Amino acid sequence: MQKWVGHCEVDIDQFLDRIIIYFYDTGMPRTPLLVSLMLAICSRNQNYVPINEASVMERFMEILLEKLSADEVKSSAYDFKNKEDYLSFLAWKMVENNRFYFTKDEFWEITIEYHRMRGFDLKLSQFDTIFFDKNILVDTYGVISFRYQCMVEFYIAKRARKDRKAFEWIIDDKNYLNFINELSYLTGLERDCEEVLIKVEEKLAPIIKKSEYLLSSLKDYDLKTCINVETDKLIKDLKDSELNEEQRDNLTDKPDSGDELHPREMRKDIDVSKLSELDAFFNTLLLYGKVIKNSEDLTFEIKSKALTTCINCYCVLLGATKKLIEDQISNELIDKTIEKVGGKKLEDNKSIIDLYQDILKITVPIVLQNIALETLGTNKLATIIRDKIENESTDEFAQFMYVFLYSDLRLPESLSYIERFLKNSESKDIIYLSLFKLIYYYHTGYFKSKAKHQLESIIADSILKLKRLNKAYKSNVIMKIRKSNDNPQELLEGF
Repeated sequence: MQKWVGHCEVDIDQFLDRIIIYFYDTGMPRTPLLVSLMLAICSRNQNYVPINEASVMERFMEILLEKLSADEVKSSAYDFKNKEDYLSFLAWKMVENNRFYFTKDEFWEITIEYHRMRGFDLKLSQFDTIFFDKNILVDTYGVISFRYQCMVEFYIAKRARKDRKAFEWIIDDKNYLNFINELSYLTGLERDCEEVLIKVEEKLAPIIKKSEYLLSSLKDYDLKTCINVETDKLIKDLKDSELNEEQRDNLTDKPDSGDELHPREMRKDIDVSKLSELDAFFNTLLLYGKVIKNSEDLTFEIKSKALTTCINCYCVLLGATKKLIEDQISNELIDKTIEKVGGKKLEDNKSIIDLYQDILKITVPIVLQNIALETLGTNKLATIIRDKIENESTDEFAQFMYVFLYSDLRLPESLSYIERFLKNSESKDIIYLSLFKLIYYYHTGYFKSKAKHQLESIIADSILKLKRLNKAYKSNVIMKIRKSNDNPQELLEGF
């Protein structure tokens, strides 16, 4: 990595995290060639971290299509824009057919049609061969398709950017969930596209209005499991179960799904009306986060309002999941538990049910935070996120989301914001959830080593506050973190 970014002041961990997320989100396989191209793209721009997928794809296609080659600057050549126009024409033909490949005869007819419409000469353009030579199009036993799914999606977005009918098709209520990646690319290419932001908000609005009552349930998150933190044991486990670099990489890596996403197998036939309300809401929220992240050139006020709406949606989703856990899932657990213990009374097994519930209720908000990071996480929202954190009227669960979104981005003073947030919090549940996130930071070495002492201090304060212990114990707790050499039995035993 130092070979590629050694000249830049870049957080290597953050840089690699974003590259992995980029490959995962776009479905581009992590072949040596593509990874090298990605690193080359990123290294050309000092302090560049790949966050905007469209920007990276654009640079990637410029390299493949040799935008800056000598032939491109000749006035007689069919240039980069002509080539992209042709590829977007092909991609849209695939959408119209809802089939993301052509037979050889179909490909030939469509290519002739394109040249006839533009008044181009196929012998001069060589569009029937050059894209195969550059491995953008592939011929698999007479079936013509794009090499990667992300290429199809990128050129659908390019088409929608200049063709109003195409745009209205992919943003339509019946179709938009089939085109999440395309709309993300579109807003990445056109970073002040308020229209997409508004239209996605309008799709979320009815569900938000219907489900807002769920926000009140978060005021009492109701973690029932007895919080019996064995301080000595916890500190030993924290110290000795800290992950090494290889373990951290394995934990944070994502599978290479590129080869699984072949364009020939693409479908765009999700029927939004047949999705459950929760599924439609969740997928629309993912799109909304991507659109906010890409809308860099909109005003502070517009982005601030959108971020508030987005985080409120995550809180609504958390409230809905909490209700699902307490009602439907808990009832299923009760039935299974009674069956396993031979029909004993529920009271005898209530602690088991409470534990199952709490495991889910602790996991879900942390998972949602991670999803928020991957969809709308960008350093360019730092000022707006800080503004939300410093707004005392913000609901405490929303604050919880803002504070950890900010720290997940490894932004300046992250731990200080967490420290202040937990110091002011009176919610046992919020502190408990935060402690799990802090332990994750500690184990994975999420922050630079110089921040380790501050993180130890925050963890110690959280334990003392949960156990209602005097501050006099704090120095002993921190000392044990630094001196303990015992092997852990189990992380967080006693929670």
